[in-house]
This record gives sequence, C-alpha cells and structure tokens, in this order.
Amino acid sequence: MAQATAPVLAGAPAPAPYLRSRRETAAVAAAIIVGLTVLWAFRFRGWYPHDEGALGQAAERILRGQIPHRDFDDPYTGGVGLLHALVFRLGGITTNALRSHLALVASAWFGGVFWLLTRWLRPVGAAIVAALIAVLSVPLYPAAMPSWYVLFLACGAGAALTMLPHRPYAAPFLAGALIGLAALAKITAVFALAGAVWGLVAMRQAEDRERCGRIEVVIGALAFGAMVLELVSSRLDWPVFLHLALPPIAIVAGIAWREIRQGRARGFGLDVVLWRRIAMLAVGAAIPIASYACWLMRNDALAPFWASLHAVVGRRSVSASLAPPSVGSIIYALPLLAILLGSAARMRFAPLVLVGGGLVLGTLAWFFPDAHAGIWFALRGLLPVGALLFCVLWPRATAAMESAAQRGLIVFVPLAGMMVLGQYPFAAPIYFLYVLPLLLLALSAAVATRPAHTQAAAGVLAFLYLLFGVIQVIPGSPDSLGMFADHAPQLAWLDLPRARLLVPPDDAWLYRTLVTTLDSLPRGPIWAGPDAPEVAFLSARVDLNRSFFSFLVGDPVPGPGFAAHLLAQGAQAVVVDTAPSFSATLPPEALDSVTRYFPHAAAVDRFRVHSRGSVP
Repeated sequence: MAQATAPVLAGAPAPAPYLRSRRETAAVAAAIIVGLTVLWAFRFRGWYPHDEGALGQAAERILRGQIPHRDFDDPYTGGVGLLHALVFRLGGITTNALRSHLALVASAWFGGVFWLLTRWLRPVGAAIVAALIAVLSVPLYPAAMPSWYVLFLACGAGAALTMLPHRPYAAPFLAGALIGLAALAKITAVFALAGAVWGLVAMRQAEDRERCGRIEVVIGALAFGAMVLELVSSRLDWPVFLHLALPPIAIVAGIAWREIRQGRARGFGLDVVLWRRIAMLAVGAAIPIASYACWLMRNDALAPFWASLHAVVGRRSVSASLAPPSVGSIIYALPLLAILLGSAARMRFAPLVLVGGGLVLGTLAWFFPDAHAGIWFALRGLLPVGALLFCVLWPRATAAMESAAQRGLIVFVPLAGMMVLGQYPFAAPIYFLYVLPLLLLALSAAVATRPAHTQAAAGVLAFLYLLFGVIQVIPGSPDSLGMFADHAPQLAWLDLPRARLLVPPDDAWLYRTLVTTLDSLPRGPIWAGPDAPEVAFLSARVDLNRSFFSFLVGDPVPGPGFAAHLLAQGAQAVVVDTAPSFSATLPPEALDSVTRYFPHAAAVDRFRVHSRGSVP
C-alpha cells in the first residue's frame, strides 16, 4: 500500500520571519542582555532581615526533619520551605543560595514572558515591555519571597489560557495545576484562581456572541463583590476601596453586565461548556493542593495547618497594615491612560513630545520626591481606572478571540484585577511589584489591539519607564521604592558565613556584632524574638522560638515561668528584640524571668543578649 503524503502547494508562501531586520534582532538581543543582567547582577543587594530569617529558618528546620505548622509556625503555606530546603541541600545553607535560585527561576520566567509578548507584539515592542517587566520586578527586591513564585505561576496560568484556545479543557486544567502549585507557596494564589475563573467567563462571552445569558454568572458576580468588600471591611476607606476593592469589583461588574445584556437579547440558560471548563480548572488546582494536604495529614500537621491559616489571615488583617496611595494619586494615571488609548496620536510629533516630556519628568523626579512618587502613582492608578474602563467597554465589546492579543487582554485583565487584592492589608510598594507584571502584560495586549500610531506612542512611554527603572529605581533601595530616588544609598557587605549581602551599613555592623557576640557563648539552642528569626539563622543556632512573628499566631503571652522553661529546653542564650517590627514586646514579668535565669547581658543596638555565663 502506497504511503499517503500531504499535498505540497508549490505556490504557498513561506511564513514571514519574526525578526525581519537587524534593528529588530538588536532590540531582542538588548532586551535579553538587560533582563538577565538586572536579574543576576542585583540579586545580593538590599534586604529586610526578618524576611531572610523566616525563609532561611523554615528551610533549615525542614532539613532537620521538622514539619511546617506542626513543629514550627510557618507564616506561609509551607511549599516554599520545602523547595528552599532542597536548595539548601544542593547549594549550602546560605541566603545567597536562595537568591541565586530565585534568579534562576526568574530568568526562566523572563524568557516565558518574552515569548508570550512576541505572540502579540512585534520584536521592538516585545523587547521593550519584556525588559521593563524584568526591571520593575525581582531586582527591586531579590529576596526569595513566596509572592514571587505566586506571580511566576500566575503568569504561566495566564499564558496557558491565552495560547491554548484550541484546547478548551486542557488549558484550564494546566492553568489550575499551576495555580494549585502557587497556593502551596502562599494562600494569595486564591486571587489568581478567581482571576482565572472570571477570565474563563469572559473568554466564553467573546467566544460565542450568540449564546444565552447565564444567571449563575450574575449571581456569582454579586456574591464575589460582596466577598471582596467583606475581605477589606476591617480597613475599608476610600484609598483601600479605590486601589484594592474597585479593580476586581469593576471587572466582574463589566463581565456580569455583558451577561445581562446577552440574557435580555436571547434569554437565560445554563452554560454547560463554561462549567466544564471551570471544573477542569478546579480539578487542576485540587491535585497539588490535595497532594500537599495528604502529606500534612500523614505527618499529623493538617489540623495545625488549618489553625495557622485561620490565625495568619485573621491576625494579619488586624495587626499588619499599610494604606495604599491617596485617592488623588489616581489622577496621575489619566495622562498614561490617554496615551494608551491613542490620544497622543492627535499631537504633532507625538513621539518627540513624549520623549521631551518624559525627560523633563525624569529630571524633576531626580531632585523632587513628589515627582518620583507621582511616576509610581501613575502606574498604580492604572489598575483602578483601567478596571473602570473595562467595566464600561466590555459589555459593548463584540470582537471575538481572533488574535492572541485579544485573548491576552481577556485573560490578563481579570488576573491583574484579582491579584491586586494580594496587597491587602499591607499595600507597600513592594507588594505592588507582585502584580505589576500582570498589569503590564494586560496593557501590552490591549495596546496590541489598537492602531499602529497608538502602539508607537505606547512603546515610547514603555521605553521611558524602562529608563526610569534602570536609572532611578534599581540603583536605590527597597525602603525608597515608590517614595523618592535614592541615587547612591550607602551599602556595606554583610560578610557572614550564611549571608553575604549588600545592606545598609548600620545593619551590617549590627548583625556582625550580634553574631560575634553569640559565637563567644557556648554552642547550643537560643531563643530569639519577638520578630527576630534572622538572629538564629545568621548565627547558625537552633531557635527555640517556634514563631517567626508572634502577632500572626497569637502565642500565649510569656509569663514568669518563661525563662525557666527555656532553660529546661537547653537554651544557652536569650536574644530579646526590644523594638520588634510587628509584634508586642516581651511583657515585664517575662523579662524579669530572663534576667533572673540568664543574668549576664549585653546590649547590641536594639537587641539584648542574655546568657548564664559572661557576655563580652
């Protein structure tokens, strides 16, 4: 039997190459160099000591055979601790190993984001946006925080939904599996799951414009809006509402209103296809979560995990908070939105005007903190005003998912809008970094659906922000992010066996002195706290304090028997943080017992090192 062969059309044109000129090739090469350079060159720069201590201690305790939540109070879900324990086993117990691992994972993420951008942007545009995403992300806070892993996996979930339109069930299953893995890193992955669900609804609306309306979608939208308001109710004011609650509510409102319009035109019914896709998303997410839950159950840690989850979520919203920018700061986003909508195209020589205006603003931002903060406010304000715009325009949208850009817009707008809730209740600029790449992906997809002159203006704007990030933001420090340009922050090497990082000089002196003081004492366990997990980690000691941050778990208040209990456990020293970052200080009766049982003391800045022998 002759083998069947596919016919070959002699006249069929070959696919056009993606890189069509040396300029495009140079742009892609430059973006790769910039992205990888900033991810790796700045990975040992800046820190928050308690973060490094919590990450390091969790991984080290797991290496010693402890189980998260059962044997110590992990403030996160626990999956990142297991991953970091493997990193420690392979690369040694140092915070540098964790940061190098994060840079490696971030490099793979950067490559994936770059590839995704090439699906809807030409090479120069994709290069600018990819480099911008790299600059305004991990290099600004290169600690191996669980939130970075949540961001990476959420981007992967969005890419699966965007790039697999012909796999209507496999795509949500894969997206769900990635989000399930993200949930093992941090519980805020539930917001990514919500974003994926509403993205599936929006995709279904665009996919079948002749479908009936679904009343369950409308009911779900009302319930979701109520849950968002309930989540932020303890801190609800106008800044919290506009920056955190409004984006998800507006996006869901736009999707629900389109459903109502379809219902008015064609009646209401049940969308079996939509529910099957949501079910596949849920199954994909359930597999890693159920596997982890089974592991916790086998190790008698499931009940402590649920108790810890409830305590951390509840107490964090009460005890640790930071307000988002003011209501007026949203005004800074309006010029950016006008450019992205194409208004700049009406100006003569628009690119030259944008470049000139950008250089003027950048120069002002160099000297004036308000100008620097305003450039950040413009980015943060794009989420609420963009969500409102989506709410208005989406119900009238008629375009089907004919291109990757349209699919990317439909998927990444809900993802970014829901992930913004990860900033609650601590809306620090660093927490905005965990949602900013999703916002930039959504904006790039939106711009890709606009005319060429709008794309050119948006490209100039993105390039100006790229310059702003490279020149003003990366050379600064995490403490100045979003507030002022810290042009040349004073940094010194913290040169310890477990951490070789560039940190503020005061921190370098403090922790070198503290570790030297502890090294002069007999080896053995210590108790360090409150909120001082870095002390035991940096000094390579076993910490008898099972809570990294006391306020998260609500430990019983230490009483008069506190020090006697520590002595019975073999404690060689007690290190008291007299000015903890979040929790309350030790009560006087606990301090009195420490003084009685560990009478020799030395002060190292805010720390007091108590021991039974002499302390230098």
